[in-house]
Amino acid sequence: MAQVAKALENFRQHRMQAFHAKSKEEVIEIIKGLIEPGQSVAWGGSKTLDELGVIGFIQENDYVFIDGFEKGITKEESAKRKHDAFNADWYLSGANAITETGEILNKDGRGNRVAAITYGPEKVMIIAGTNKLVKDLDEAERRIRESAAPLNTKRLGKDTPCVKTGRCEDCSSDDRICCFTQIIQQQIVKDRIHVMIVDGDYGF
Repeated sequence: MAQVAKALENFRQHRMQAFHAKSKEEVIEIIKGLIEPGQSVAWGGSKTLDELGVIGFIQENDYVFIDGFEKGITKEESAKRKHDAFNADWYLSGANAITETGEILNKDGRGNRVAAITYGPEKVMIIAGTNKLVKDLDEAERRIRESAAPLNTKRLGKDTPCVKTGRCEDCSSDDRICCFTQIIQQQIVKDRIHVMIVDGDYGF
C-alpha cells in the first residue's frame, strides 16, 4: 500500500524506527526481535494492543509487566504503576491517529499515556492499524473528534455529550477524556520511538 510506504518513510525521516506488519503474527515477531527477555514493559491501556494479542504475549512470556490497568487493583496501586511506567525499558501504546506525513496524534484524559510517550521509558512502541492512518494532522484531528474520542468515551462508560451525538462537542464535562493533546513530529533521541503500522482495523 503506497500510503503505508509513504508514512513509514516519513517516520524514518523523523528519526523514528518504523515497521509494517501484515498480520497479528508479524506483530508478535517484530516485538520478539525488539524487546529482550527480562526487560520491563508498561503500556497505555490500548484496545489495539489487546485486539492484536500483544498484552497476552507480554503477560505470558519472560517480561516484567507493569500494568496500571489491571482489573481489580486499587486506584492507589493503579496510580503507582502508572508512575512506575516512566522507568520501564519499553512503553507500548496505540495511537488515536497517525499520518502519511509522519506524525502521531494522541488525546488523553489524565495525561499519563502522553507523558510517558514524551519522556520517561527508554524505548516507546506505537502500534496502529491502517484504520488510524490519515493524510495529515487536519484529518487526524477530524478522525479523533468524529470517531476515536466518542467511541473511547463510550467504551469507558463516561457521560459526555459525544456519547449521545457521536462527535466531539468541545464539552466541559467532568467525564471528558480529551484533556491533553500530543503531536509527535520528530525525535531528538534517534530511534527511541518505534512505530508499527498493522494491516487491518484495530481499536478506535
